[in-house]
Amino acid sequence: TTIVIADSSAATEASSSLVAADGGSREGRCSGSGYMSVGWPGMSRDKCIERAAEVQKDTAQCSFLSYSSSSQPQQQSQFCLCFKDCSELTHPSAEAWETVNPEDAKATSDDSGSTTIVIAD
Repeated sequence: TTIVIADSSAATEASSSLVAADGGSREGRCSGSGYMSVGWPGMSRDKCIERAAEVQKDTAQCSFLSYSSSSQPQQQSQFCLCFKDCSELTHPSAEAWETVNPEDAKATSDDSGSTTIVIAD
């Protein structure tokens, strides 16, 4: 039996890529208007990531996901945005955004901060 313990609060090394290689998020929103909104009212961050990963798997049009919990994007249902490309991050005034690779973020998502234990035979 092998026990692997991964703490979601473990420090990660800074990545030179736009989105951290470990599925971690970067502050900001992908720039440009070439996006697809995949959110709906009341959608959680985790559900947004899950939906974006499905879109990427099905269409290859969501390599980057920009998510915001700020009121204006939420009210406009423009808070869960898929981008095929993302060469630059913007920081809209009075809004908090994060950008992730949805497939990596889905695989590593654990907002509880708890320790994950995987047991394999």
